Amino acid sequence: MRRARPCDSIATWPIGADEHLPAEAVPAVARKAGLMHLIIDGYGGDPQKLADEQLVRALLEQSPSEMGMVKIAPPYVCRYQGSEPPDWGVSGFVLIAESHISVHTFPERGILWADIFSCKPFDVERVVHRVRKTFALRETNLCLLERGLEYPEMAASATVRAAAAAGGRAGRRDPS
Repeated sequence: MRRARPCDSIATWPIGADEHLPAEAVPAVARKAGLMHLIIDGYGGDPQKLADEQLVRALLEQSPSEMGMVKIAPPYVCRYQGSEPPDWGVSGFVLIAESHISVHTFPERGILWADIFSCKPFDVERVVHRVRKTFALRETNLCLLERGLEYPEMAASATVRAAAAAGGRAGRRDPS
């Protein structure tokens, strides 16, 4: 298992493919405020899956409704060719009323970086399991950041305003 890097967060966990998040993974303060920023560094992924733009797009298309979030724009996915051959990959993001979900893959390196930021609570273990399974990741390092704790009422009202701007779907699952 890789050693977790320092993270200015409430916790960092290196998780193998057959392990689950520890009970303290999502502290009560984050669950209550719902201001969660999950960072997933995945290793040992299937290069073919990591190179599949449609697989990245499907993850970004389906994840918001699976998480109980409101998608406010379709996913954007593109292939990137870096100056060094192993640096190519697929990147994509989807805007949600609650913030965003992004994914960056590096197939030749077997690496995935994902970022899920939400001002609404979500099931961290379910999201991590979905990402690990989708890309056949053998290991993951997780970092959960507390965000906006000084202004939780501001974050909550921002979610309601964003959802209203997206067609008044606040509190309902995205039908797509």
